[in-house]
Amino acid sequence: MGVTTVYLRRNIVETQRTDPMDEGREPTPVFVYEEAQLTKDEALLVLAEGQENHSKELADADGINIDHEYRLTLLELGLSETDI
Repeated sequence: MGVTTVYLRRNIVETQRTDPMDEGREPTPVFVYEEAQLTKDEALLVLAEGQENHSKELADADGINIDHEYRLTLLELGLSETDI
């Protein structure tokens, strides 16, 4: 018995829904899942892109935290950036 691996990518997409009972009203936005089957290479590429974006986000968050700590330390010492 063999094992088959299926790689799926699930995205959330916004669509417009119109209810037949609500004639004359604007369509209602609805979020639904959209799935696509990927090859192994495509799945690995998607994962690599996600990892790259995640690394950038972590670096941005680290930079913000360092700047925040720096400003708190200056505040606790009663200094401003012009004093340094």
